[in-house]
Amino acid sequence: MDVNTRKRAMASVDKQIRHNILPQLRSLRRTFIGSVDEHLSVFPPQRVYNRDRRAWPRITSESQDFVLCHNDLGPQNIFVHCDTFQILPLWTAHSWEDEQQIYKKADALELAFFGLEPKDLNDCQPPL
Repeated sequence: MDVNTRKRAMASVDKQIRHNILPQLRSLRRTFIGSVDEHLSVFPPQRVYNRDRRAWPRITSESQDFVLCHNDLGPQNIFVHCDTFQILPLWTAHSWEDEQQIYKKADALELAFFGLEPKDLNDCQPPL
């Protein structure tokens, strides 16, 4: 990707994050701390969990005092369409199948950037 295209892509993604993504995340309020799914276990930050794996109690509130914190919103977790520079909205997937289609399409686009296809990676080890 040439320097000018990269600058345009980064500016587009930055604008989308500031004007669309972050406001959406901030609007997701809950009455509890923990996973988006209130039935999943609560895990403290990994730096704590790695040293103490007890069952952690859910912290709750009468009102929706807690906002969603992504905690890993970085370039490695943002899928961007290579032609339009639009962030692919994984969270709008209506089902597991929709989500997998978005991942599959993003993976194919990323591999194509390097002149590869998924079949070219059959002998690779998954990352640790």
